[in-house]
Amino acid sequence: MDLVETIYRMLQRGTSLEALPYEELHRRFSHNREAVFGEFVRRLRRLIFHCAEESCRIASGGDASPQLDEIQEKTIRAFTEFHPEFDQGDPETLLVRFAQAVRRVLGEDAFSVIALRFYYHLPLYHIPDDTQRRFLAALFENGLATRPGKEFAADLADRFQVSVGETKKILAKGQKRLRQIMDKDFSSDELRDYSEGYLPDYGKDEK
Repeated sequence: MDLVETIYRMLQRGTSLEALPYEELHRRFSHNREAVFGEFVRRLRRLIFHCAEESCRIASGGDASPQLDEIQEKTIRAFTEFHPEFDQGDPETLLVRFAQAVRRVLGEDAFSVIALRFYYHLPLYHIPDDTQRRFLAALFENGLATRPGKEFAADLADRFQVSVGETKKILAKGQKRLRQIMDKDFSSDELRDYSEGYLPDYGKDEK
């Protein structure tokens, strides 16, 4: 990835942990471990909760609805399993390494349910617009949890207290920007390596 462009974006939008790409979270960990790991958990807790729910369902043979306390225990265990490894290895492989920890705790089949939305977090946090980034992050979460009879935009409109029409505009702009980032800011090899091949091959090698 173009380091100059990444630094420029960081300068333009400040240094809030909420806005930092995952590779920068990794680099900040040694300076403020509790806050940085807390931000990491905040971003991914809903997806990992859904993964833990699926893991419990698989373990029971699908015969019973998982208990909330069991799901929460597994969710916490996935994060605690990874905590000692958080600042180890290549910063760009942070999500890949966490995925390995999630698989160890929750299983391959359960992880496959969230894998694509999990790895969309990689380019998502390179979106410079805070609103677009927040709405798309919520979209990836709601893709697994939208209430029956409700569409994604209606759920997000309720959550962010804006109209459905405005929500759809924000999502459309955010998705376009996300596609541009994947196309221009990542090479094909980076997309494959940093997402285990889950992300579409929008990257270009002629950078």
